[in-house]
Amino acid sequence: MFSPDTEDEDIPMIECEGPGCGNGRWFHLECVGLTEDSVPEGSWFCSTTCRSAVKVRVAEAVSDDLVYEYSRRVTWAGLNDMVRRDAVRHNDGPMMLTYWKADLLNFLAYNHPKYFILGHRLIACKLYIMF
Repeated sequence: MFSPDTEDEDIPMIECEGPGCGNGRWFHLECVGLTEDSVPEGSWFCSTTCRSAVKVRVAEAVSDDLVYEYSRRVTWAGLNDMVRRDAVRHNDGPMMLTYWKADLLNFLAYNHPKYFILGHRLIACKLYIMF
């Protein structure tokens, strides 16, 4: 797939926009089965490997903003705590159970199996009594 003869400057070429492309960077249009009329708009990748490498890079760039992620999580935790406090103040049992269901995911994610089991028993017992 790589076009080794790059001495002829009159032949149109296309660049693979994959980071660290293993097949080479520039390709003759005829070597990759394209014509000047069929050149795609935007980015062109020589293989699915190059295309997926770009998707991985974009995902890494999004997760690199740790300050934003931290701020977002703290904001949501604060809002949830405010609503939870209101549910406790108003003695709203069904709403408190809803928050226990959400907490189960946190217990499981942060490796607290004891609290996960206790929360599950609380919810299962409450649901059993309701029906």
